[in-house]
Amino acid sequence: SPRGNATEVCKRRAEGFVEGTLELGIHSYWNYQFHLEGIPHNARILTIRQTHLVEDWNAIEQLIGGQHNILGANQTVLQHQNAHKNATNTNTLTYDEKYLSEESRSLLCKSLCNEIQVYKKILAVSENLSEDQLRQ
Repeated sequence: SPRGNATEVCKRRAEGFVEGTLELGIHSYWNYQFHLEGIPHNARILTIRQTHLVEDWNAIEQLIGGQHNILGANQTVLQHQNAHKNATNTNTLTYDEKYLSEESRSLLCKSLCNEIQVYKKILAVSENLSEDQLRQ
């Protein structure tokens, strides 16, 4: 943060979380590369992107022989909303408290570079995504 108020413990946890070397949660520790390497070579990969959940869900449903629009256009899909809460109370954090400096963004992108490339590879081999969808 601009105030540099993160503790050393917090900094170490953040670094380990991003690098996938510290098990703070199953999703971060077992990253995209781990899962991609565990898929058999000839397996079909189908992907549901959170930002296109209804569209991707319907496309996969049709691809596997189901209804074309099993989830209707007005389907209510509640995406998980991360609640940014202050550690000392339940007030939501201000913009400044969620701010990442350019230096922090650069470090984060550098640390996640391999993970981002593997994610793009998963999207590229997904049978249900078109070239146009990959550009979205």
